[in-house]
Amino acid sequence: NDPVLATLPNEQGTQIYREAISQFQGGNLSAALALLRSIPANSAAYQPAQIALKTMPRTWNQAKVKYDRALAAQEQNRWADVLVVATDYPDIRHWREKLAPVVKKATRMQHLTTNQSTP
Repeated sequence: NDPVLATLPNEQGTQIYREAISQFQGGNLSAALALLRSIPANSAAYQPAQIALKTMPRTWNQAKVKYDRALAAQEQNRWADVLVVATDYPDIRHWREKLAPVVKKATRMQHLTTNQSTP
């Protein structure tokens, strides 16, 4: 999933980096960050890990904020707004899995609403 992984040699730091990505995608941000911090400075994965330490929390927060927006829109039956949130959603498996049923319902409800309002 992370294109950086393909460029890294098979070493301990890379394995830790891979596990950090897995933890992040699985919904465990704090474990991912802890793993990234543990990558030694002499590892080829050190620089990508330093970048990920900055980007992961930001991306995680974007996903959470958008998810909360989608839930708020759902509660107010604003189905089109739910679908707008889903169009530009961060690529984090954990948050996409949480958002999927909300989007599925919004799609269904918007379809029903559109079909009922047409003569």
